Amino acid sequence: MKPSVKFLKVKVFLFSFIFLLITALIVFIIIQNNKFEIIYIPISEFYESLNIEDIMKLNNNDVSFDYYRRIDGNSQREGLIREIKGMFTTNIILTPEDAVRSLTSVRDIMGIGSFSYTYNDGNVNHIHLNMFYLQQMYENIEVLNGQFQVYATNEGVPHRILGTYVNVGNLNTSPTVSSWKARRTFESIKYEGRLKAKLVIYEVGEDDIRLCWHFENFHRMILVDAHSGDLLLERKLNWV
Repeated sequence: MKPSVKFLKVKVFLFSFIFLLITALIVFIIIQNNKFEIIYIPISEFYESLNIEDIMKLNNNDVSFDYYRRIDGNSQREGLIREIKGMFTTNIILTPEDAVRSLTSVRDIMGIGSFSYTYNDGNVNHIHLNMFYLQQMYENIEVLNGQFQVYATNEGVPHRILGTYVNVGNLNTSPTVSSWKARRTFESIKYEGRLKAKLVIYEVGEDDIRLCWHFENFHRMILVDAHSGDLLLERKLNWV
């Protein structure tokens, strides 16, 4: 006995509904996995501030430091440490929260002035080391070039830290130029694919911090000043 047309329509509807439901669930999972959680460490939780002598004792002098120099382009960072190869805190590092908290131990010698960061859920796991990639945030806005990599053993023993802190100061984070208007800055140029927009904070130079509209796709990255509308940076991306 052949199924009726009505039965077939109901069957097709059910299959379509289930397919859409599964698709929506997959999209939801992808979005959740790519969300960034902001970790903030208040001053009340600062437990130590180590100097170079403290770190050398912690490592029995088996430690190396890399310093900023004037040639690096920002005199405010001259003399600060940008990398420590060795233990740099007395506490274990097993979670992203531990990694952000470890920055407080070296805040003076690395010039770190705030402790609001995000981390990527897809941390790189080495055979014997875990790496936590931390992104500096200011009022929930990403600070370009404000990043740290914190390494620890699988047991949580601090192993290495490197990165740069950007001193944002007091910055107006309410854009006066809309993303739509910012696009008009470069609308005469042809780009491959749609450029996604978001607000970021960008260090143009010493004592020159800007709120910017960040446009990017797989081919190109553009920064437009979110207050003046000036084109600040245009860079072609080479993905391997």
